[in-house]
Amino acid sequence: MLSISKRKFGFTSTSVYRRREPHAFTYLSERATFWIAVLSVFAFVTGNMIGQHGWAVFWKSVMGEGSESTIVFTGMVSPLPQIPDYERWSRLGGDVRTHTFRQVPKDILVPLPRYVAHGDDTSADPQLRRVYFTEHLGTYATGRGKGSHPGEDISVPQGTPVVSVANGIVLRVGEDAGGFGTFVVIKHPNVPDAEKKGEKSALFSVYAHLSEALVQEGITVMKGDQIGLSGKTGNASAPHLHFQMENAKAPFHPYWPFTGAEQRDAKMTFSQAVDQGLNRDRALDYMLDPMLAVQTYQNFTGPVIAAATPAASSSSPRKVTTIADRRQMRLSKIGTSSSPVTLIAFTETAPVIPIPTVITSPASSSAAARVGIGAVRSVRISHDGAFNKTRGWEKVTLMLLDADSRVVTAPTTKDAFYLRTAFGRAEFRPAMLTAADFLHGVAHVEMLPLGDQSVVIRVEPTGDMSTMRYDRS
Repeated sequence: MLSISKRKFGFTSTSVYRRREPHAFTYLSERATFWIAVLSVFAFVTGNMIGQHGWAVFWKSVMGEGSESTIVFTGMVSPLPQIPDYERWSRLGGDVRTHTFRQVPKDILVPLPRYVAHGDDTSADPQLRRVYFTEHLGTYATGRGKGSHPGEDISVPQGTPVVSVANGIVLRVGEDAGGFGTFVVIKHPNVPDAEKKGEKSALFSVYAHLSEALVQEGITVMKGDQIGLSGKTGNASAPHLHFQMENAKAPFHPYWPFTGAEQRDAKMTFSQAVDQGLNRDRALDYMLDPMLAVQTYQNFTGPVIAAATPAASSSSPRKVTTIADRRQMRLSKIGTSSSPVTLIAFTETAPVIPIPTVITSPASSSAAARVGIGAVRSVRISHDGAFNKTRGWEKVTLMLLDADSRVVTAPTTKDAFYLRTAFGRAEFRPAMLTAADFLHGVAHVEMLPLGDQSVVIRVEPTGDMSTMRYDRS
């Protein structure tokens, strides 16, 4: 190959374009598809986080703790806006163990009565004891005394709306099958110290044994916002709200003054540990009497945030807009009727399914499997099969079934069900029920047979029948 020298022929060569070494950023800047992909991934991750957990959790993850400074304390409200007037309700046959909140007539709903701590005084007002059956640091044995039970146990039927007592952030939503059941913990920052003027601290309210929590961790709630429905999940023998309040010194939330290991080391059962006040001193250090705290701050007058939503009235709490909340609102519309809600059970024990001896109509003899929302095609009638000369009130159980004889737990029908006799005479209490009177597709009615003959029970409009035989022996 012939090589020609530039200098020999008297010319030089110069590059028109300066050559640059390839660089990673230069390479990427020339490829728009790369940046489109990066922005798409960022938008996907951000959108999913906001959609699932809300803006509060998103900004908390980006900027850390700090959103609490925007929450202003504006006082407290009762955790239960309305409860039944138990004296009037009992005269109507109401029972907190077997009826739900939806079955309570609206005209006997009253505000939660004012709480009075009795301590060692076991002769408290019987009506108050019916509501607050276990006091803060009381015992299970008497509900009062010097035990180590934190917070108040408040008797309410299942499904009673529970609200946040103050502005705050939902710290925890959890399940504790052996203790608190379904629970919600809310942190209330910037609460003025009732004893030290000019100082502020955080309080933590706990709502336990809920049948359903309607909020998610990280969202901000205002006082009066509905956060759940009462129930009897966890270690609970009857429907009630366990309500407790802790200070910022508590090592964890929700707090309990003793552990399972400490209870076993003391050679006590759980109830004995509470009744004997195990680690009561810890509860005194880390906890407040929650209802006394609510009543202390109930008439608090402080700064008002112009942009904040006004607290809802006690009779109509504002709900938090969450996915679970919207689902609950949709379900609450199912099975509603313009007819007044009727009480449907009069026993002291929770319903047991199935009844040992069952006499049913032929159309409903197959085994039932629980289903969800559906149309009612028949009604299964269950009872003990016979009655005798004493003519006492007999318990009758009604079960809503679909076309495949499966239990309809959330009926869509708006028709009422009427109890009649196709043969014989009997009195039913009540004689008419709506879909709202059925709890998970089951309702209980009392029947008083009249006369010395068998009774054939008939349900309208389905036409289902079942015979209760008269035993002459």
